[in-house]
Amino acid sequence: MAGAFVLANLALDHYLVAQGLRDLQRHARGDSRLSFDFDQARDLIGGGIEGAQDATLADGVYAATLPSGQANVRLNLRGLAIDARRYTLLQARLRSSAPARLHLIFDQPGRLDQLTATVDLLPGWNPLQLSLDRLDFSPHAGGEPQRWGGSSGLVGEFRLYFSGPAGLKIGLDQVRFQRPGHSGEPPDIQWLGAAEATAQLVPAAPLPGHGRPITGVLVDLVSTRPEQNLALRDQLRRIDAETLFWPAWRGPPEIPVATSSPPLGWSPGWVLVSCYALLALWLRWRSLAQGRAPSLLELGVGLTPVLALNLGLGLGEEAPQDSRVWLATALLFQLSGLRLRGSSLLGTRAAWKAAVPMLFFAAAALLLVAALTGHWQTPGLQRVAAYLPFVLLQQALLLGFVWPRLASLKPTPAPWWAAGLFGLAHAPNFALMCLTLLAAWWWTRHYRQHRSWLPILLTHYLLGLLLISCLPPDCLYSAETGLRFFQVQ
Repeated sequence: MAGAFVLANLALDHYLVAQGLRDLQRHARGDSRLSFDFDQARDLIGGGIEGAQDATLADGVYAATLPSGQANVRLNLRGLAIDARRYTLLQARLRSSAPARLHLIFDQPGRLDQLTATVDLLPGWNPLQLSLDRLDFSPHAGGEPQRWGGSSGLVGEFRLYFSGPAGLKIGLDQVRFQRPGHSGEPPDIQWLGAAEATAQLVPAAPLPGHGRPITGVLVDLVSTRPEQNLALRDQLRRIDAETLFWPAWRGPPEIPVATSSPPLGWSPGWVLVSCYALLALWLRWRSLAQGRAPSLLELGVGLTPVLALNLGLGLGEEAPQDSRVWLATALLFQLSGLRLRGSSLLGTRAAWKAAVPMLFFAAAALLLVAALTGHWQTPGLQRVAAYLPFVLLQQALLLGFVWPRLASLKPTPAPWWAAGLFGLAHAPNFALMCLTLLAAWWWTRHYRQHRSWLPILLTHYLLGLLLISCLPPDCLYSAETGLRFFQVQ
């Protein structure tokens, strides 16, 4: 657990520095951190455009064809709000294959206003420079026109709605929200400690969210858990999406002068992926005999990509293609080497008698936490359905690949070794590493004794859903791993 804590905080420190430098560069240019360059599909909710076909992403341009001539592009604000009083200029580069109209639509946070302003597009590239505070936005439900940001001065959702002839082809290069009169001077930043920022969350002392200066928070990575810092980040950014975060031990940062953004994570590269695929294929072709040396070799080959990508923050919200191929190759290598002989699906009565009490005890503990904290998050039908194949995959790899090879090395401590590797595979999510360590230890001991699958699968599935539903974000921020842990809740 101490090792998991150190790993999680080292990863968080790396992420805060890389993301903080990116945000500082945006602010130095006068851009909102919610400005978008379409170099990755994650800049759109769901990675796509509603009503579009044949979408491509090349050279920073997101292009698509609109069969009906209409499409709805929702910018992914990640639940945050644009300060309409601070950022009143919109710079965009949009391409249209024919004359069309662009409808700028925004909603205020927590409302469904659908306030709209319309701009005409010409064939070819359309560079837009719009003063949003000078436009009249008409309510979709009727009524008097309103200004940018509405009565709240905040924009919770922003959409680009294209309307043109059938078969219209569009392209998006960038959408930037900017400060008016920006002269290239660095923004004023008011740096607060995490404790002071937390104290200002109470309604009587709201965090300054409008105008100057931008709020910066120096977060403590020594005496606090990563989940606490990430939950604090979400709370503060709901008030002001431009809030900066930086490790306290480094001191307030200098405004970076570099034009290129530092990488948030890493990717293996196609040369390494190709060499790995050839090695994995050779090992499977040789069909190594069971023993200590072959078991160690197969464990190293099978688990190295999973651990390297998670520990190296190589799996982000939109992972690079080479990282995805490397991970898929590793999973195929492990699945092709499953050892399931002697196990049963349903399990004996003794297996169920051992599993059911543990399930009820753990579920009762989680529900008690939910009652004490007043937190309950309904998992939703999509998560309920999508979680099942992940459970099957994880247990197949743990009990069919990792466990048999560790048991052939030294049977007695094998449950702890398997649990340690399973927990490490969930890095850098500190809470998840600790919880999966304990769970994997119980699963492997149960499997060693009863050799049954269904009791283990059921406990994994139900307790996994309860974890997400019962534990508040400052205890378990999410069930994500790798770079996604810091990006997706």
